[in-house]
Amino acid sequence: MRETVVNSWCDACMSDDEIREPAMHIYTVGIQPGETVRPPLKVLELCEIHNKLVADLMMLLEETGQIPDVKAAPVMRKAGQGKPGSTDTLETNPPMDCPIPDCGRELRRNSLTNHIWSQHLGGVQTKKAQPTKCPTCGDRPEQMMMHRSAAHGYGQLQEAIDTWNERN
Repeated sequence: MRETVVNSWCDACMSDDEIREPAMHIYTVGIQPGETVRPPLKVLELCEIHNKLVADLMMLLEETGQIPDVKAAPVMRKAGQGKPGSTDTLETNPPMDCPIPDCGRELRRNSLTNHIWSQHLGGVQTKKAQPTKCPTCGDRPEQMMMHRSAAHGYGQLQEAIDTWNERN
């Protein structure tokens, strides 16, 4: 049997406590009554069933000429392609499960540090004072964080995990 990975669930299903359906359509929307203030934009992820509501609205807006002409957005790269000229691929930066209990998100290492700080630590990344003596080997280098990263593999991701463990 083939396992299906769901990247996100339908926002409408989640808010109505219905059976959760995978989100198949993504919209960036902003709606607000009146004409005075530009509404904040939100990302809306919908399943096939709930997509019909937004698709019908989009058709109405297109038919009445209410969708402004915008430059085409840059083509989104598929996961694992990395930036042009970059060596950041699925092989060099594979997806990892979030180590925080009950989270279950699968993110690439580069995104995982920001995910932990923003979703599990309240969004405030604090600089911890580094020890003067390396807790792993006992050295006393001038640049402790650089030493710990190069010599022991202790980087920003591990610091975020350690901060979460200290707080919980």
